[in-house]
Amino acid sequence: MGWAKDANIYSVKVNGLEGSGDSGTGIAISNCFDVIKLWHRNKPIDPDTGYKRPTIVNMSWGYGGTRSGTTVSSGVYRASSWTFGDAGYNSETELYANAGIIFPYYFGVRRINVRVNSVDTDLQELIDEGVHVCIAAGNSYAYIAADSDADWSNSADFNTGFQEFYHRGSSPYDTEAHMVGNMDITYKNGIEHKAQSSCTGPGVDINAPGTEIISASSNDNPSGTNDIAASVGRVAHPLNGSQYLMKISGTSMASPNVCGLLATILEANSGMTPAELKTWSHNNATQDTLYDDATDAWDDDESIQGGPNRIFYTPFVSGQSYKTNNVNLKGGSGFKLKNK
Repeated sequence: MGWAKDANIYSVKVNGLEGSGDSGTGIAISNCFDVIKLWHRNKPIDPDTGYKRPTIVNMSWGYGGTRSGTTVSSGVYRASSWTFGDAGYNSETELYANAGIIFPYYFGVRRINVRVNSVDTDLQELIDEGVHVCIAAGNSYAYIAADSDADWSNSADFNTGFQEFYHRGSSPYDTEAHMVGNMDITYKNGIEHKAQSSCTGPGVDINAPGTEIISASSNDNPSGTNDIAASVGRVAHPLNGSQYLMKISGTSMASPNVCGLLATILEANSGMTPAELKTWSHNNATQDTLYDDATDAWDDDESIQGGPNRIFYTPFVSGQSYKTNNVNLKGGSGFKLKNK
């Protein structure tokens, strides 16, 4: 599965992503960035290119929280304070339509994105080391603002007694990483559109297919809605019956799509810096073909809400490889991350 068939694929199991059920058998989040950074730093120069062999990392995980209770007591929207019950802020429907506050869609519980300064600092240091990073934007329906726009400081009291920012996305986040949104497989008004759950806005710089992608999964996932094809259930791995190929959807599928294709670009251009690769990605993207509601209504969850209208695209580049075998898997038990 995947694009970069000649890549050496290293798996990193990260602790703390499964909540109370986490096994604790991986690497602490506070250490995983350093492990990758030092490993890349110690790579030798490839005599054939004069550069280190590139390192590109996919991160399909992120910080989030849940807030019980369905009522938001107060907030600040574009520098104006409001209290629940005010005109335009008197129901979940109005909070969503007028302030972009996502409804409690997760089994009746509200989920919010969380930024962690130490994690974002670690990510920036990783990129500064020359490591290329792709990050799943998230599946919380949320708008991710740029730090310069009017929605960056939108906040609300989700029955916690304090205000929380809700339009800043989740960590890990960095403007120098490839922040990837998910596209749907259907059309709206005859054009392609983002998946409803995909985060969007200025903080998502590129979009890619991530809906009903055939990929590997563990026995933890149900097969009912994730058949490999119509009326064809998930397919067990011939060597490990508890692992499957099945359809999976989310930005966790869109981001590795981008990551694998970028790996093939780096194969032919191993001296590219992270900034140069991101510029290359933007310059070659398909522009202005995704559905974008001109009014940027918050409750239009198929619109990219005025975010960059880019679909990832890679033209053939001399030296790229799209091989069908020779996948090199290294590492232990692999990622066990919740789908972001």
